[in-house]
Amino acid sequence: MNVDEALRLLGVDAALETIDGTLWPQIFSGARESKPSEQTEQAIAAVQKALQGPSAGDSAAHPPETWPVGLVSHGNTCYLNSLLQYYFSLKPLRDIVTDYDQYKMDTTESQEKLERVGQRRVSTQEIQGGQKFADELRHLFERMVKDRGPAVKPEQDLVCRAFLDPKDFAQLEEQRKNTESAIDDSVVQPEALPNGTEEEKKESDMGQSRASSETLQADEIAPTDDVKMNGSEMPPTPPTSPGQKPADNSANGPAPPPLPARRFSTTTSDTLRQAQAKATQQQDVTEVHDSITQRLRAGMQPTGADNRGEQNDALRDLFAIGMSQTTLSGGSASKPERISDSSIQLNVPTEPTTLYSALDDYFDPQVVTEGSEKQQYRSIVELPPLIQINMPRIGFSKEKGAFKSEAALRLEDELYLDRYCEGIKSDVLDRRRSAWGWRKSLLELRKEQKALNSTKIGLDGPTAVIETAKYLQELDEVNKELWALGEEEIDGDSSLSTALKSDAAFQSQRLAALDGEVGHLQGKLTGTFDDMKEKKYRLYAVFFHRGGPSSGHYWVSIHDFKNDIWRNYNDESVTDVPTSQLQEIFYADKWQHGTPTFAVYVRDDLKDNYVQAVCRAPEEEPLPDLEMLDAPLNGNAGTVNPAEMVKEGGTKSWDEEREVPDVQWG
Repeated sequence: MNVDEALRLLGVDAALETIDGTLWPQIFSGARESKPSEQTEQAIAAVQKALQGPSAGDSAAHPPETWPVGLVSHGNTCYLNSLLQYYFSLKPLRDIVTDYDQYKMDTTESQEKLERVGQRRVSTQEIQGGQKFADELRHLFERMVKDRGPAVKPEQDLVCRAFLDPKDFAQLEEQRKNTESAIDDSVVQPEALPNGTEEEKKESDMGQSRASSETLQADEIAPTDDVKMNGSEMPPTPPTSPGQKPADNSANGPAPPPLPARRFSTTTSDTLRQAQAKATQQQDVTEVHDSITQRLRAGMQPTGADNRGEQNDALRDLFAIGMSQTTLSGGSASKPERISDSSIQLNVPTEPTTLYSALDDYFDPQVVTEGSEKQQYRSIVELPPLIQINMPRIGFSKEKGAFKSEAALRLEDELYLDRYCEGIKSDVLDRRRSAWGWRKSLLELRKEQKALNSTKIGLDGPTAVIETAKYLQELDEVNKELWALGEEEIDGDSSLSTALKSDAAFQSQRLAALDGEVGHLQGKLTGTFDDMKEKKYRLYAVFFHRGGPSSGHYWVSIHDFKNDIWRNYNDESVTDVPTSQLQEIFYADKWQHGTPTFAVYVRDDLKDNYVQAVCRAPEEEPLPDLEMLDAPLNGNAGTVNPAEMVKEGGTKSWDEEREVPDVQWG
């Protein structure tokens, strides 16, 4: 979006340079209130970028061999662009997509699979649809590798297929196969809009929603000596990803193959409008992520299945966290059940917190149902190469209704998961039980602190009581002045002043005692797991959202471990994060920083092999066409005497001066 268009969207008629710089915060705030949308956020970002001037960290300022490409938005697909950048930077996932033929199911040999994907049976149509989606994604990845420009635009078909209902998408593929016996990709062919009852669509949506949260396995677990670490090997038969291209390519063989031909849309305008309408509504990154990964998995050949029939495959192996779930009731514990999920979903934060505190809430005992004495706690038994952490921000309360939580959540650059694992140390469960008790006590102490301290007038509890006591103490004098002025006196008992002062003193003493108890318990918690640092993960990617519960803007920050820099991927713009601003990634506590909604950690010993933020092999720029003129036909002009030519491999040195015949070239 250029500056002129941005100013027009913000309702600004004057030129950028003529506007007082102090007015911009008010202009931005007014635009967000009157027209909350991603377009407004993009317009604000464009103006802010213009005000800052050229940035050395922008994609266009770097040689294409050394910098990732941006992705141009289709109007309101910032969350999809952020996910695509994440997928591309994750080498095993990118390799699965670019070499999908080695992983996909051969539908000529079998038309169905018994294994489930997301605890759903998938049809032949969905298998074929997933394979077509992988083909579209592979085409985009090839362009991201080979394009010389600073940004590419995902094909319309890819965006369309990413947002079509899985069943509608499968019907679309089936109709294409029935109506197009031989089709050239360069020819646009119409497709009928698939039909389906509203009830069928609801069932499909509900099934997909349940798939992301249901556990995938429920067998009893035998005691284990240690937590299994998956992912020491890369996915089978991955292709070699291109590295950074040398500055001089003349001695390294031929130039890379040309870019694939740009594809034309093969979906009908009605279908595209349906998908685009869904895309213009704000989507949750984690829901879109679940949908895309399940589509890719639907088209893959299973490598096996777990005890609940869930498909095993190379993509699932990247993220599946094996856990046990134990039920506590009446002082006894049940046999643990095996569960599995692709991510850890935290609670919506209601106050500033840390990642460890949020994870404690997830793994500590939780009440099964309201009013029940039964509790359940989780433990990790199998660690994948990547840990995905979902940090939902949309909550609901009787007072506010639906709201977006802006509470800050401090992320860790280095995350140690030993404390949540079984079998790390013989006393790990005893330590966890002690920590559960301390955290429960902390919760009660903080509730008391809040009750004593919180007021609606901006003062702490004891100060508010003291001010009230002062007011009552002076009430007699105030009433005398009111009586002299002929005004009605204020009812009140000035003798309450002494009692209130005593109560304020008690509150202050109690708050001081509470501070001491809280500090003591926090110290015990901090040191409980200090010696457990074997299962180490590093922060790799963070998805941020800025805006409200129904609108806003997404971007993703990715750590390039090889070059030890962080980059912000904001649609078509890819910029490095200055060292002075790294804190905004780990602790985004201001509105302009956005709120983290999804974080990805990679196992420390795998980070260099799994994360490849720069994967470029841009094709050479074509040479300009030269016009060749005919030589004049006058005798021997324009010809060369063969006798005057030196044969290749002759005795003359290539470095010595040579004479060539005088030839006229037109």
